[in-house]
Amino acid sequence: MDTPDLRTERLRLRRYRPEDFGFFARLFGDPEVVRYSSSGLLAPEQARALFDKVFGVYAEGRFAVWCVTLDDEPIGHAELKPRAGEEGLELVYFLDPSRWGQGCGTEVVDALTRHGETLTPRLLATVAPGNAASIRLLRKAGFAFLRQVEEADGPCAYYERRKA
Repeated sequence: MDTPDLRTERLRLRRYRPEDFGFFARLFGDPEVVRYSSSGLLAPEQARALFDKVFGVYAEGRFAVWCVTLDDEPIGHAELKPRAGEEGLELVYFLDPSRWGQGCGTEVVDALTRHGETLTPRLLATVAPGNAASIRLLRKAGFAFLRQVEEADGPCAYYERRKA
């Protein structure tokens, strides 16, 4: 799968560049950002290993991974990828807390949804049941609750959107 540039009214979703590592490490090293993430807080060396894997993902075309930017400054991370045992593609997104509540999440989800629907009729998102802000955002974008399962790291709610 390719990772094309995506644009919204204010944001650009583009491929990561080597110089984005500092932002990536700060984002995934922020306890607020990863509070509901199954991957948890990343130490700098873990962030480096994950960041380096992104370039392998690009080379192999396994799935799409973006650096979300506002005025050319990185503010978030986004992905569209297969999820084991599920039809369609899963949306993944993280934003710097300084951008929460400003509509950036809505723009990211809208961009991922528009692009994802050109690739598959079913989109999926997983979210911790306590993450009320992400749940509201997904519902606003037309995702419907599918089911809740208990995973190794706790409960996980599945939301889906099917192309009409």
